[in-house]
Amino acid sequence: MVNAGSDAETCQGVTFNFSSQATPASAANYSTILWTHTGTGTLTNATTLTPTYTPGAGETGPVTFTLTANGNGSCAPVNDQMILTITPAPVVNAGSDAETCQGVTFNFSSQATPASATNYASLLWTHTGTGTLFNANTLTPTYQPGAGETGAVTFTLTANGNGSCAPVNDQMILTITPAPVVNAGSDAETCQGVTFNFSSQATPASASNYSSILWTHTGTGTLTNATTLTPTYTPGAGETGSVTFTLTANGNGSCAPVNDQMILTITPAPVVNAGSDAETCQGVTFNFSSQATPASATNYASLLWTHTGTGTLFNANTLTPTYFPGAGETGPVTFTLTANGNGSCAPVNDQMILTITPAPVVNAGSDAETCQGVTFNFSSQATPASASNYSSILWTHTGTGTLTNATTLTPTYTPGAGETGPVTFTLTANGNGSCAPVNDQMILTITPAPVVNAGSDAETCQGVTFNFSSQATPASATNYASLLWTHTGTGTLFNANTLTPTYQPGAGETGAVTFTLTANGNGSCAPVNDQMILTITPAPVVNAGSDAETCQGVTFNFSSQATPASASNYSSILWTHTGTGTLTGATTLTPTYTPGAGETGPVTFTLTANGNGSCAPVNDQMVLTITPAPTGECGQRCGDLPGCNL
Repeated sequence: MVNAGSDAETCQGVTFNFSSQATPASAANYSTILWTHTGTGTLTNATTLTPTYTPGAGETGPVTFTLTANGNGSCAPVNDQMILTITPAPVVNAGSDAETCQGVTFNFSSQATPASATNYASLLWTHTGTGTLFNANTLTPTYQPGAGETGAVTFTLTANGNGSCAPVNDQMILTITPAPVVNAGSDAETCQGVTFNFSSQATPASASNYSSILWTHTGTGTLTNATTLTPTYTPGAGETGSVTFTLTANGNGSCAPVNDQMILTITPAPVVNAGSDAETCQGVTFNFSSQATPASATNYASLLWTHTGTGTLFNANTLTPTYFPGAGETGPVTFTLTANGNGSCAPVNDQMILTITPAPVVNAGSDAETCQGVTFNFSSQATPASASNYSSILWTHTGTGTLTNATTLTPTYTPGAGETGPVTFTLTANGNGSCAPVNDQMILTITPAPVVNAGSDAETCQGVTFNFSSQATPASATNYASLLWTHTGTGTLFNANTLTPTYQPGAGETGAVTFTLTANGNGSCAPVNDQMILTITPAPVVNAGSDAETCQGVTFNFSSQATPASASNYSSILWTHTGTGTLTGATTLTPTYTPGAGETGPVTFTLTANGNGSCAPVNDQMVLTITPAPTGECGQRCGDLPGCNL
């Protein structure tokens, strides 16, 4: 026998103990019992009559429990059921915290995350504020803050549950933000171009209950630190008149901005211009009406000129005074024009400089001399050129040459091609300011340079005196003070300080001798020289060799001479003879002579050596005796002769 007991109810998430059934479960005549169920939860002590059921996460609705009793012996099991209803638990969310401004009604429908509730029987809002809550049993009540109420008000939303479910609640906080208050302070005044600091207001600006503040304005200037109560205003260029400043205080939370205004009056500042700088010459009165840009002033109460000079200023309280420089006064004089301002504007001033220019002074330096073709540097003057009180200098000249660095005191002059004689140089110093130019002169004398030509190279023979007047191109010289020939030879030079000396070669001297002709210049001109070469040609030497003999009709070869013929220092040689025969190889030292038919007796042979250069030919002779041949066989006398036919 088994009885699962009466049906029951529990709340979502609440453990149910079967001992709480109105009619408890019962069983008899069983060997064992076991509870099973259709839920998602956990059943503890399922083999007893009073198990405990813990619902599954989020489990609601009916769960059927079956109690099975297993019989004793052969008795079959029996079971019975009961239903446990799990009621959904109430869920509540008071919504997101919110904010409203002091005195502003808050409707909960404006929450970023609205309030919500489910599984409830009824709702109720309660609060900690001093204000009034309307529709407190709905999800969207309305709260009217109390008079002057600010700060945090806690709202509690309670959801009463169904069945056995207990009430649940949630809270949200409504922050009531104090409303902003602002005062822009008292009106004020400043001068044109003068920065105004709001900390100088008679009644300073103030603000409270704000998240940020910002000054705006109607002016053309620049406002610095505009998010503070004491900004600084720099008027725009030329700005004058009234400028309205609005101080806006942005509220905290949802509080609307509030603002207030003040007026800053900008007084026109005095403006002064002392006019353009000017210049006058030493001792010359200057009238300010002659300035290229005249002095001017506006928005002023009075004017006054002051100065740093030693002179006297007349009409100093006008825009066009007159200045008389002091005795010997030069250099810059500063004039200050002061304009005293209106209202609170400070005096302003401007300056101009009157330059009193010293007169220029110039000296071209001492006269000088240079040689033709030689560059002259003015730094070598005995008395150098000088200048003072000038803006620029310039040398000009009457010459044909080129002047380098003509704008300095030490230019360099390169004479023109072939230029000689005096050249006048003018040094002009251009004055500073209005001072007139001045100049001075010096004369540079250009001395003609010596010119020398040693003449053409020449040649003479060994031992032969050479007279330079015989040069194909004679030596020449001009523009000189003196002449001198020098040489590299071993001989003797006569009249060495003339253009036509005479040279006697040294004993046995041959080869090239270099002659240098030096012309010493006039003035500062350096010596110049030129060279010619005299070639001394070795004289020819000749020896016809020893006399010889041959037999009638027998050819004679000169290579058989006891003393052979010889020659040196020759350009060519030639044998001639007095015989009737034929001479072969006559231009060599070993010719061959074939006697004429029947020729006998002596034959004279002359060996001539033609000299090199200007050397005269020389010659020498040898005699060839031709012995008559015997009419028969050669006799004893002939047989002893070379070439005799036996």
